[in-house]
Amino acid sequence: LAIAGLVVNTETHVMMMGLKDGQNGKSTLINFINMLFPARCVSSVPMEDLGRNAFSMTSLLSSKLNTQAEVTSKGVIDSTILKKVLSGDWIEIERKHKDPVRIRPKAAWIVGCNSSWTPSDRSKSTFRRWEVITFPNWVDDDKKKIRLEDDILERDNNEILGWALDGLIRWQKQGRKFTKVPSSNAAKRNWIREVDPLEVWVEDCIKVSDKGSRMRPRD
Repeated sequence: LAIAGLVVNTETHVMMMGLKDGQNGKSTLINFINMLFPARCVSSVPMEDLGRNAFSMTSLLSSKLNTQAEVTSKGVIDSTILKKVLSGDWIEIERKHKDPVRIRPKAAWIVGCNSSWTPSDRSKSTFRRWEVITFPNWVDDDKKKIRLEDDILERDNNEILGWALDGLIRWQKQGRKFTKVPSSNAAKRNWIREVDPLEVWVEDCIKVSDKGSRMRPRD
């Protein structure tokens, strides 16, 4: 979708969730995906910088892909600008020694993390923008290969691009919906539980009725 420029139409981006201790292949995959795009079309704006650093979003002007190898923030990440960027809404970008410009971001976001990060807006509108991919396997030091992505790209570049286009066709045939993966659904559910237990309680414990049911405030 990023290659075809269709990500903004879906408002769906990717979070790679790994083990607590890392070393499970997320960074290698992110590096590899970066290499599939021209350098001028790739940016690395951290979510933590949105709204804090006035010039942090300059690289989004021409970006089709924005990647962050590791979400480092232990606090709450401001969702106000992030949601606009992920949805392709109009935003104003400051530029050094130049007038600010208004753009509609088109970049697909891929972020890696080994623990859940907390958005300031914990409504469904935030969580629906992310598909979670799990990386549950630890890579031993003796099996770790430096710059593995270079070898893969040199050997299998055409096959991987073909595989990506097959995925795009499948997505279109499925009514522009992604294939649901049980492990991804469970990881997303755990993420919501960790950062917003109240939302989970409402979903699990409250029944909605259209038959005029009533509840007293003290109940």
